[in-house]
Amino acid sequence: MPPIKCVILGNCGVGKSSLLHSYINRGFTEPPRFSCGPYLTKVTGPDRELVDLLIFDTLSSKDCDRINRLSYRHTDVFLLCFSVATPDDFYYVRLRWLPEVRDHCPPSVPIVLVGTKLEMRESDEFPRLGCITHDQGLMLAQEIGALDYRECSARQGIGISEVFESVVQCGLYYRSINRIPRKKGKCVVM
Repeated sequence: MPPIKCVILGNCGVGKSSLLHSYINRGFTEPPRFSCGPYLTKVTGPDRELVDLLIFDTLSSKDCDRINRLSYRHTDVFLLCFSVATPDDFYYVRLRWLPEVRDHCPPSVPIVLVGTKLEMRESDEFPRLGCITHDQGLMLAQEIGALDYRECSARQGIGISEVFESVVQCGLYYRSINRIPRKKGKCVVM
């Protein structure tokens, strides 16, 4: 079976690369300044079988939209990320990232909505920042038709594996409902 392909999208600074690198490295590490491209890893699927997971980290600049779109083909699941500490990131999910996915991919490709930087809710700055609540995240996930909503902290290692477990489950589900019977024919070389 080909790897489950996941593309991570979200505003600059929401923690996409930190989420990915914390998962790949099994702990928090500062990601490279410009992290972009594919990462291949093996994960345990729902039936305890090993599944290949191909994860594409993307750049957030509008200048990079065309480059990012090259990674969308054959995507099994999208992660749309926002920082719970930054309301603008939350609103951009609906204003920019959801239309980006829906304009360039089949409508049946699943989305997992991810609230990052969960540790910011517990910081002393919470009242000043006006962090996005868990309920607000759930409501947005429902509004945009996301199959799942997860929250995580790459810095503290909270919820990272659950995000990618959801990716695998949603990716396998997407593949199961989109099986296209292939015609069995003969290949003739002349």
